[in-house]
Amino acid sequence: YTEQIVGSVRCVQETDVGQLKACNLNTGEEAMVDFQQKGWTNKNQYVTKGHIKNAKGEIIYQLDGKWSEYLKLIDNKTKEEIVLWEKTPEIENYHEQYCFTHFTIQLNHLTPELLLNIARTDSRLRPDQ
Repeated sequence: YTEQIVGSVRCVQETDVGQLKACNLNTGEEAMVDFQQKGWTNKNQYVTKGHIKNAKGEIIYQLDGKWSEYLKLIDNKTKEEIVLWEKTPEIENYHEQYCFTHFTIQLNHLTPELLLNIARTDSRLRPDQ
C-alpha cells in the first residue's frame, strides 16, 4: 500500500506501486522511477528509486528518496547530490486545518485588491465561509 496525495488529502490506494517511465521524444533521454511496495513493516514505505538515461542508453543520474518527504538526483560521475523536491514543514495545528498546507490555506485569503476583481458569485463570499 502507498499513500497518494490528492490536493491536500492523503488517500490509501493499493495500485500506486511499480515503475513509471518518462521519455523525451526530442532528445531520446528517458527516466525510470520505481515506486517500491511497502512490505510487512514500514521499512520501505514511500521509497522511490530510479535512474535517468541519456540518448545512448547510459545511466547518467540516479534518483533516490521517499516520495512523501524528498527526492534527490545523484550524478553518476561526480556523485554530487541535488535535492529536486523536499516536503515543506507542516503548519501548526496541521490536523485541525484539514491537513491543508500553508499554500492551500492562502488560496481562500481575500485581499482588498482581489475583492475588487472577483465575481459576486465566488463561493468564498458565501456567508457560511
